[in-house]
Amino acid sequence: AGQPQPVLNNESLKVVFRSLAKADFSSLKVDQCDLTGSFIESHAKGLIILKKGSEAVSTPMPALPSSSTPIGRSTRILAPRRGSAC
Repeated sequence: AGQPQPVLNNESLKVVFRSLAKADFSSLKVDQCDLTGSFIESHAKGLIILKKGSEAVSTPMPALPSSSTPIGRSTRILAPRRGSAC
């Protein structure tokens, strides 16, 4: 048969994302996350919390260590890139 056709073609998408992160990036409050376009409409708000452990024994964990936190081989520091889109 012929070549496969694209699933989406000439579509539009607008993304509005407003959020506020704590200084240590341990949580992110999402005030507005809107996806609107010719093929989707979605609206969300929420709170994202970075935790260590599982379920009942989990504890909040900063993504950026404080000055008193030693950085070891297992510590990963993650920060958003300038100009990156979500």
